[in-house]
Amino acid sequence: MIRRIAGLALLGLGLGAAGLIALSPIDPVTWQPPPPLADGQTCATAPRVTVRVLASDLPGKPDGLAFDGAGRLLVAMANGEVAAVDPASGAWTIAARGGGFLTGLADGLDGTIYAVDERTGALLAAPPGGAFRRMLDRVGSTRLSWTNDVTAMPDGSIAFTTTATGRSLDDFYHEVLEHRGSGLLVRYDPASGKARVLARGLAMTNGVAAMPDGNLLVAESAIYAVSLFSPEGERLAQLTGLPGFTGNIRASDRAGRYWVTLLSPRSPIVDGTAPYSAVRRLLAWLPAAMRPGPQPLPCVVEITREARSLTPRLLAIDGARTAFSTAIERDGRLYLSPASIAPGSTAAIYVADIAGR
Repeated sequence: MIRRIAGLALLGLGLGAAGLIALSPIDPVTWQPPPPLADGQTCATAPRVTVRVLASDLPGKPDGLAFDGAGRLLVAMANGEVAAVDPASGAWTIAARGGGFLTGLADGLDGTIYAVDERTGALLAAPPGGAFRRMLDRVGSTRLSWTNDVTAMPDGSIAFTTTATGRSLDDFYHEVLEHRGSGLLVRYDPASGKARVLARGLAMTNGVAAMPDGNLLVAESAIYAVSLFSPEGERLAQLTGLPGFTGNIRASDRAGRYWVTLLSPRSPIVDGTAPYSAVRRLLAWLPAAMRPGPQPLPCVVEITREARSLTPRLLAIDGARTAFSTAIERDGRLYLSPASIAPGSTAAIYVADIAGR
């Protein structure tokens, strides 16, 4: 009798699991996580710098960073405003307002401030000191959602990324598990108002940075990678095996150097279940309180580009126990904004002296 009851219980559990697998809200694909960096670099053994707080009284949580033509550090904030911070004193004023949940940020060639609203998907623009207006919320028949970062290209056009198509920021967990890759790289011409998709099917596209030759560096967070694209969307190279989910990318004022942030360490659950789509279908049912979340990773990556070669150098950060959303370098200093999704995030901007490193 006991065996019979146990057998029935196991059968019930099996049928229940099969039902959960069949009715899962995600349709995951199998994939192969990239091996760690071949040269053995890790954030634990990387050279270290210490940050200090530059500005701590900002009215909203910061995300994207950019320098304007006057040398001010522009800061996109989740309250819909952009602050202009004096990089020496930390004093700030409001440079634009009226946006949404701002993440990506770029200073256009004519001084226009471009940003993206991560929750509505819209590309926004504002004159310095003015209010944002919506420039674009769809490309062809595709309605934009979960936009992430934006950059000004040398010809005056604007490139931006969407993390996923048809999902929102609140779907982060399911997008990571499903791992199909539906991110977009889009190019927009302010003069004509026309936009076109340069690349599709990207793996949770995040940061983007334009190069002087018009090529683009794009972060593909879900595969711990940074990809190099041509101005027309051809993938030219890819740097893989980074130790975390990649965030925003910004050009240094040193030629050929770029900084990419790491939002959270590589996930043993995500990597370990990569070959097992059925397991990930079951994991999709976990309640929010039980889901693995982002962890602090105070570490950034300096990338040196030579032709189609991308070489990484890790730099560990002391003085702030958080991951960072954006890192941008000017005049021997590295300016950083905390990642709002990570524990320890504050409404502050940090700075570290890196001259000579």
